[in-house]
Amino acid sequence: MNARIATKSKNQPTKKPASTDRILDTAIALFSRNGFDGTSTTEIGLGAGVAQSVVLYHFATKDDLWRAAMNRLFDRVHSEFRRDRNVLQDLSSIDRLKVWIRQLVFTSAAHPELGRVIMREGTAGGPRLKWLISRHLGADYELYELHFRRAMEEGSIRKYPTLPLTILVHAAASMLFNLHPLVEAVYGRSPLEDEVISDQADMVVEILFNGLFNRAPSLKE
Repeated sequence: MNARIATKSKNQPTKKPASTDRILDTAIALFSRNGFDGTSTTEIGLGAGVAQSVVLYHFATKDDLWRAAMNRLFDRVHSEFRRDRNVLQDLSSIDRLKVWIRQLVFTSAAHPELGRVIMREGTAGGPRLKWLISRHLGADYELYELHFRRAMEEGSIRKYPTLPLTILVHAAASMLFNLHPLVEAVYGRSPLEDEVISDQADMVVEILFNGLFNRAPSLKE
């Protein structure tokens, strides 16, 4: 009987300790808000409700913890995109772009840490940015550039350089949420309200694909 119990226990998948999850979630929040250099493992431990020794038991160095936290953050975001990508196969490049950009707005609102990390590391440069690009960001940006090029080849959109266009889209989708404290201080309203997020998604898609100008009335009108 004991042998059967032991075998069953051995075959069951091991779960991460709750403390590890708390450490990673706290690390994501602090690294995105204060940057790598502005965050200590002591602060992460305090935020997670564990001693610094527990943090270092799970993650030997702050670099190891940062990479694990970034993997956790990007895995969350990518899982949402992978889940929805399968239902977009029959859409044209232009319609697929519209769906992805709208989804990017909602994802940026749900995970504002993502945009803040990209802004911080993208500004600082160095080994952490290179790691982010090789592990996560490079493929993401290439996917948007690919579908922008396809939409241009189809004649659906005007031909612009895809690199700055991709950065423009990501900035438009995320900046409102990256600057959450500023928006609240200036306008007295949280950008994370459902109505604000929905309006932002509509506005980004509308402006990007239709522009700001009102359509000039024709002579027949």
